[in-house]
This record gives sequence, C-alpha cells and structure tokens, in this order.
Amino acid sequence: STDGIVTIHDLYHPKNEPFYVKKIRKFKINKYRKFKNIIAISKTTMESMIEAGFDEKNIQVIHHGNSKNWKKYDDIENIKRQYGLPMDRKIALTVGDGIFKNNIVNDAGDINFIRLSEEDLNKIMCASDVLIRVSSNEGFGIPPMQATALGVPIVLSKLPVFKELFGQYAFFTEIDKASILESVRHAVKYRDDYLQKSKPYVDYF
Repeated sequence: STDGIVTIHDLYHPKNEPFYVKKIRKFKINKYRKFKNIIAISKTTMESMIEAGFDEKNIQVIHHGNSKNWKKYDDIENIKRQYGLPMDRKIALTVGDGIFKNNIVNDAGDINFIRLSEEDLNKIMCASDVLIRVSSNEGFGIPPMQATALGVPIVLSKLPVFKELFGQYAFFTEIDKASILESVRHAVKYRDDYLQKSKPYVDYF
C-alpha cells in the first residue's frame, strides 16, 4: 500500500549492471515515488531522490543507529590470536562487497574474511587500528558508524554523505594508494585526539 512506510537506502546502481536489472530498478523507483511516507537514511539519499522526481514533503531523514549487540571488546590479544591477526603490526581494516566499490587491493600482507557474523566483525574491528572506507558511492556507510562506536579512527573518501555524517573528525582521502596511506598514518598518529573528538558521535549513533 502506498499509505505504508518504505525505507530507501540509496538509488545507486553500478555502471556495468545488466540491462534487465536496470529495468527492474527503474520499475521499483517509479513504484516508490508514489509512497507518502518515505524514510531516507541520509540527507544525501534524500537529495538524490528529489533529483529522481520524489516529492520532498513525503520524505523524512532518519539516520541509522548502531546495533544493540555492538560492543567494545578489551581483550585485543586474544581476538588477534582467534582470527590470526598480527600482533606486531598496525591493522587497517576495509569492509565491503569487493565487487563494485569499497574494495582496496593492498600488498602489505592481506588477510581476507568472507561471510563474517556480526560478532566476528565486531571483534575484528575492535582489534583494528583504523578503518578504511573509500567508497565510490554510498547512501550512508554503516562500517564507519560501527568503527566510531568502538573508537577506531576512520579514513574515508570525500563523499557528500561521509561529510554529512562524519565530517567533524574523519580523515578524508583521495582514492589513490599514496593518499590513502598518508591518511592512515595520520589516523594512527592522532588516534588520541580522534577519540576525544568522536565522543559526541558515539552517543549520537
């Protein structure tokens, strides 16, 4: 029913998406334009919806909140042992689908995990020194929010939605290897300053 409530995360679609998927996507967008009660997960998503012909008065922005199960683990050494993470190196974590966006190919000794549970990801993020999220497009960005709750510094691409949500304290980077590495160094070096500045964001999410 168009009187119901629908949540829209983003209108993003990969450029190399098959033709039939694009047709289905277009059909869905046309359908959702008729809804009177739409939740957009960010102002950035809302703006893209308005550009796509949605009526602004039907849209309300409600940011994601963190999972009630998300928590800070303090026994980092045991976590590193459990997941085979190095004890003597800084750990930069990237979380993504590895297909269209969010994926970084690194030559510094990759460890890859597939189909992690929420608890596994929670623990690995706690054991990380920095989270890298260099997306080409986002409606929100859940991993940076998750890292924020754990006091893990975040290195982000310069997307409008990242500046909307994390602009006061994130380390922003261009999407190239040298820039990412430099931002990671800054994030590790100024971690204590980051922890102080990020407290209001932790409470918010």
